[in-house]
Amino acid sequence: MIHKNNNGELPFVFTRSGRWWGTNPKTKSQEEIDLVLSTSDNKNTIFAECKWRNDLKAIPVLSGLMEKAEIFRDCENKYYYIFSKVDFSEKCKSLSDEMGNVKLVTLSTLFQ
Repeated sequence: MIHKNNNGELPFVFTRSGRWWGTNPKTKSQEEIDLVLSTSDNKNTIFAECKWRNDLKAIPVLSGLMEKAEIFRDCENKYYYIFSKVDFSEKCKSLSDEMGNVKLVTLSTLFQ
């Protein structure tokens, strides 16, 4: 992601990055997001999940990530990245295309 950021290949240039965990005020449970990349004003944010399994249920992963991202109310522009060891289903790819703010990354496309 640093390489993509330096080359201007992301929806915005991030200045802050890291893993996030904390309490979801809605569910009162602990939540974790594998990677959060944002601008200094938090108006633009990429939320990412990394799932390195042979069997991936990507749509529930995306739905869960979007629910977790609701915690960040000040963020105006949210983007979602799912990193996967295996390819995504056609249904998931279609959903990603329809939404426009979802990027699906597989091991084979990681360094492109």
